[in-house]
Amino acid sequence: MISLYWMVATLFALAKCQTLVEPSQEDVISLTATGNGRTWIPTANCEPVCRNVTWERIGNMVKFTIVGGSAGYIAVAISSDTNMGPADDSYVCSRATPTSENLSLSSSYLTGHGPPVVVGPVSAENVVSTAIVNGEMECSFFRALGVTKTVETTPATWNIQTTNFNLLYAEGNLLADGSLTYHTHRFHTSQAFTLLPPQEPEETTAASTTTTMSPDINASTAGEPSNGTVTDHVPVVIPQTAATTIGIIENTTSDASGTVHSVLLMSLLTFFSCFII
Repeated sequence: MISLYWMVATLFALAKCQTLVEPSQEDVISLTATGNGRTWIPTANCEPVCRNVTWERIGNMVKFTIVGGSAGYIAVAISSDTNMGPADDSYVCSRATPTSENLSLSSSYLTGHGPPVVVGPVSAENVVSTAIVNGEMECSFFRALGVTKTVETTPATWNIQTTNFNLLYAEGNLLADGSLTYHTHRFHTSQAFTLLPPQEPEETTAASTTTTMSPDINASTAGEPSNGTVTDHVPVVIPQTAATTIGIIENTTSDASGTVHSVLLMSLLTFFSCFII
């Protein structure tokens, strides 16, 4: 009986979760120090600078940092394949003009081999830093776990918590008016993979009538990055009747019942963790 409960509950939960795919060994991708993100080195060629992309989950958001050449612009895109377009979520950090020291971060999308279509600037509260130091451009910003943009006339969503993606990197020069030229450097990961490393299940707080699961960090807290129109974490509450049922199981004297209770609780945690963003 216990084995049957375990099989059904586990299959039910995993069916709703992201399929975990580790980065290809062909790509130079490593875990960050906190274990909540990864760093990708697109190329071993460090001329004129070393290039890398780092992303790390912080609460409801993901902090991206792009490092590359400072001639004009650097960019990163989240793509379902290794090609540009037909619908890729992209972010561009660029000078205002070829000789300007002022940098800007824009949110855009790619539809093919051409300039990105700019949606608008990354909101000021989500820009962490932009700088040019010793010929190296570095830009950091926050991005929501799930982002939706209208690509031409069709809404497209890129949720890195539920879907595996490739990453694209590009850099290039600018025209005199600040327009982007065709990239001089372009790299991509060799396969789609799980961008965010698996996280440990969040702790729950037991109560006499309800059991509530809530995130450790709430993006609406002062000083935290804004996630725009993306819905914040919403506490998940098990109704009174369900909590009472669980309490009945817990109070039985059977060791098997206690095990079933634990299995069901862990399955609930796994199930809800797939959807809480």
